Amino acid sequence: MPFTLRPFRRFPVQCDVTYYAGPIQGQRTIWNLSCIGWRLSGDLPMRPGETLR
Repeated sequence: MPFTLRPFRRFPVQCDVTYYAGPIQGQRTIWNLSCIGWRLSGDLPMRPGETLR
């Protein structure tokens, strides 16, 4: 992925969440919130465009 400047400031946060991808439950941590996104890290892989609840 090429380096690009982000148009919005990110805020340093750390929040543990539980999510569901279909019938599968996972644990993730949300990092670095911004107006248009966040960074996730966790125990189950996600595919691009996958919807979680």
